[in-house]
Amino acid sequence: MPTTFFILVLAALILQTSQLKAEILGPLDNPGNFDLTIEPGLIDYSIDMSTRNFTVVLPSNYDPNETYGLVAFNNASDSPAGPSTPWKGILDKYRLIWVSGSFIGNTQWIDTRRGVTLLGAMRMTELYNIDPERIYASGNSGGSRMSSGLTLMRDDFFTGFIGNVGAASSEALPDDWLTGDDTSYPEETSVSADSDTSIRSAFQTYYRENNYANQEGDFREQENMTILNFSVIPNGNIGKLVDSPGTHGTKLDYAFEECVKFMDHPWYPVIFDEFANTAITSNPDEGNGFSVISGTAIEQNVTNPISGSTAAVVLAPDSEIRSDDVFNWNDDFGLQMQTALRASFDGDYNQRIVIRLKAADLRVTTQLELSIEQVSATEKTASLVMFEDGLPPLTIYSCRFDDTDEPMTRGASDRAYFKFDAYDGLGYLFRGSDLLWTIDDDKFQINFRQDMDRSTFTSDLATTPILLIDRWTVQARWVDLGLTNKIERLKAIKDWRVSISNEKINTALAADDAYVDYIRVNNSQPSRVALQDGSESKGLLFVQDSGSDGRLAIEAELFDRQEVQGLHHWVSSTAEAGFSGAGAVATRENLGTSYNASQFSAWAARLEYQVEFTQTGTFKVWMRAHAPTTSDDSVWLGLNKNGQDALAFSGFSQSGYSWISQTINVSEIGRKKLYIWVGEDRLELDQFLMTANAAYIPTGPETADAGIEQPLPVNGAPTFSVAAILGSDATENESYTGSIAGTASDPEDDALSFSKTVGPAWLIVSEDGTLSGTPSLGDVGLNVFTVQVVAAGGFNTAILEITVLPKPGIKFRNTINGSSTSKQWTIANLNNTDPSVTSGNGSAIGFLKGQGNFKLKEQFTLTLEAYSGWNSSTMQTLISAGTFSDFRDGLTPALVTSVSIGYLGVNSEDNDPATTLDQNTDRLSGTNEALVFTVDTSFLASSSQLLLKELSFQNYSGLDRTDFIVFDASENSVIDARFNQNFNGSSTDILEGEWQLGDGDLIIIATGSTNGTDFCILRDFRFDVSATAGPETNMNDWELNYLPNLGAPTNDYDLDGMSNLFEYASGGDPTDPNNHGNLPKLLWINGNLTYFYHKRLNATDVSYIVETKANLTDPTWSTTHGLSFTPEPEDDLFDAMQATVPTNSDQFFLRLRVVQESLAY
Repeated sequence: MPTTFFILVLAALILQTSQLKAEILGPLDNPGNFDLTIEPGLIDYSIDMSTRNFTVVLPSNYDPNETYGLVAFNNASDSPAGPSTPWKGILDKYRLIWVSGSFIGNTQWIDTRRGVTLLGAMRMTELYNIDPERIYASGNSGGSRMSSGLTLMRDDFFTGFIGNVGAASSEALPDDWLTGDDTSYPEETSVSADSDTSIRSAFQTYYRENNYANQEGDFREQENMTILNFSVIPNGNIGKLVDSPGTHGTKLDYAFEECVKFMDHPWYPVIFDEFANTAITSNPDEGNGFSVISGTAIEQNVTNPISGSTAAVVLAPDSEIRSDDVFNWNDDFGLQMQTALRASFDGDYNQRIVIRLKAADLRVTTQLELSIEQVSATEKTASLVMFEDGLPPLTIYSCRFDDTDEPMTRGASDRAYFKFDAYDGLGYLFRGSDLLWTIDDDKFQINFRQDMDRSTFTSDLATTPILLIDRWTVQARWVDLGLTNKIERLKAIKDWRVSISNEKINTALAADDAYVDYIRVNNSQPSRVALQDGSESKGLLFVQDSGSDGRLAIEAELFDRQEVQGLHHWVSSTAEAGFSGAGAVATRENLGTSYNASQFSAWAARLEYQVEFTQTGTFKVWMRAHAPTTSDDSVWLGLNKNGQDALAFSGFSQSGYSWISQTINVSEIGRKKLYIWVGEDRLELDQFLMTANAAYIPTGPETADAGIEQPLPVNGAPTFSVAAILGSDATENESYTGSIAGTASDPEDDALSFSKTVGPAWLIVSEDGTLSGTPSLGDVGLNVFTVQVVAAGGFNTAILEITVLPKPGIKFRNTINGSSTSKQWTIANLNNTDPSVTSGNGSAIGFLKGQGNFKLKEQFTLTLEAYSGWNSSTMQTLISAGTFSDFRDGLTPALVTSVSIGYLGVNSEDNDPATTLDQNTDRLSGTNEALVFTVDTSFLASSSQLLLKELSFQNYSGLDRTDFIVFDASENSVIDARFNQNFNGSSTDILEGEWQLGDGDLIIIATGSTNGTDFCILRDFRFDVSATAGPETNMNDWELNYLPNLGAPTNDYDLDGMSNLFEYASGGDPTDPNNHGNLPKLLWINGNLTYFYHKRLNATDVSYIVETKANLTDPTWSTTHGLSFTPEPEDDLFDAMQATVPTNSDQFFLRLRVVQESLAY
């Protein structure tokens, strides 16, 4: 049996190698055009090229008139090396030619291997049209190590290196990952470190995956890590690590593609400071310096035992620095961030080192925070946290890793790269990779060198679907976590800053300094090659025929753009004969993948076509395709990017191209996009046809429409339909819901994501635009928020205004401490202010106002009496007999020694209870005490009604019992009577209802028949007055809403800097220094500087005048400014007036004057 198995494998290998074409390239035609003298002892230039075989693979759509890049591959074995099928598709996509020499495996001399690879690549530049800026050395395992060294030696010829499970160093390096020994591979130590810094090196390596219990990943992983972090990057070269699950024998197409993209879009420093000039705010390196945001940070010489650097920024505890320059987070081809940190940890173990990514636009408060906490000598915690304004911090993950060494992290990724070096003050150097962070727009991944305590993994995401979690690795996709929109929101904001802080975990304890040796942030360079199948728009528009058939026929390869998703991408294909036009499109990756109806829109590669529909109706859609197998025969088509109502096409022939149809409905004319998604990989799509002729059946290739070249579209930013959004009113302490989803749109119909950037904390703005939250008493009044909408093309902001109304009613409250019989009462009114209320020995007059519903003449009076001798049984008998109006007979009037209808349950500062009464001052204790409130509504308007809405009690215990009666004096009847009630026995007990009160009515609170010796305190009354009044048309009417004696219009009654006249004109409150109404605003809205002021409707006695001047030294203000104001209805009282302000001068001043007859402000 074993023999049979061996023969089968060998036969498969022979079959595979026989399919590769070996050819002799021949000697150089013009050797004088090449330098063949560099490193002659390390590179053999005497190779006989007339007999040496090479494997050459051209792109499937190769055109000798076009320019291509070159990949010179060095295999680890002597057999010919050709690209795998997925790699072949990547070479097609990125216009790369492949060349690989034979007999240059690990058993051959090193100088021979280098010579064959170099001379073969040089010869290819003579035979083919090769772009000299895109010549890349590559290899596998030992061949990768050879190519890495060759790239450094011949940086005059090669521009980059693409390695798979192997790399070379330009110097002897410590092999820290495994042993800590200062060893490396000797054949590479002689490579010069002085290579061209534009050389880019991309490393593919693999980590252990928990699905394979006996698998230990790539045994070269630690070598690749060490070379990248201690050689390539410190020497100023550009490097990237692509770390994926697998073994040393793994070759992944997406990892290879990431490396190729890095070659075409290498990083360059946009922020780089080695802190070598002792001035943190200036920088001799790339870019500007850093600013100290908090605490103390200075540049000084502090030797780094690892690198030998003698410069650093010393961060004292609770200090933070931030870059003055910005970087671009929305970089399709990657962002690299790197910093080297040190911390002494002199036994305090109270340190938290944090890197933050913050948007440069201060209106955007969303940020990512990566941190390490050292809480003991052996315990460290790594966390990834997202912060959004108005929301609690979201811990995406947090986990502990324990060992005896100090913390250190390093890693690489597309979207973020972070490296921390930290070690103890005794000089012990821990230089291995403890932790690898990988954060990009698809997923996050954390790799630990030391064992991770899986039991400590935590996340605020309740159903965190982790792809991978084992002793060394945690990995999850943003989409699985429900965070895709949040990450997209970050990507849509272009300019970001990086900050580093040294923080105490416990602010009461000591902590140590931290040292920042350098910070480097790299963005990618623009591509030097126009990719045939890239994502750039081609600007092609197809117009539907206006005839009765509404015919539209399109060659599949003429798509406008491609959106690469998942593991696939569409490429041009001519593999199957019989195609029309220039070829078909196909997904070459044979991964056995299929996408069902719930998957394709989010995970399948998408082609987009611009179509001008000239008619609506039902159409037959025919698609012409070839299926290599019955398992590779499906594709999706639809008119919505989100896949809604998309059609599935399947069942295509395996012997040539065939047509399959479905029916689609077009509901509106105009320019739209038509989308096609991968259904199953390897299907070849040639054409698609739309026709209103249901009887028509195509039999062969159709005559396709010619696309009209359009100016390349610019992905525009989303916009709000209005500059200031007026939200519906909210109510204090009540749940609020709303939406701003319909207030914004995107020109490309890209997905929108909403958020709040500024404003009171109670409102939550969800990503879909839903508004929710519960405002409190302190939020009563006008709430102004800044909201943001984000899409692929950028973001925009708008003002959102929500008025929080008070809970209907008012509350009386006492504001004087002590127990005197003369008390000053106040009212907590509808605007959350406290106008004075006169009182004397138990009586109070409340002036009601708020929201334009109450006038000065609308007031009521409560007179308080206290009695002893109350008997619950007697009172119930009087009610039954209809003689309750005589209830005072037999009661003894009691002295009100301390009257306080308290507010929020807070006792007086002298610890007296909030209500104290009767001659024994035992505060509604026992069973014979009563409080009687007589209502006087004679000053209320005839159309108004007084309602008792709520009573609340304090210090209620389980034994307390209360009688409650509302008596209608005019009807001589009891409205409500409740005896011996227990209001749940909690510290605050509330009795709610709606009792209508008239003049002379009574509210009675008394002790119940089984009340104990404990006491209860009547805390709050809440009343409401129902009244209606139209908007004021003059200032005199307006003044009736407020207290008397406001003074002249120019007077400032509440001393807030605003005259009474301006308070009237702006909707302010002249009695509240915190309520200024709607003040003028100058805001950036949709890219324009816009001036706003609010104008009172129906006002007959006031004028609003906008004046300008060019400078403040000019004594004259002008009204001939040319600004055109447009009214936008705000509410029943005001219009929002707005105008765009010109920005073509250095300075421009505006003011708003409000004029009433001869008075002006």
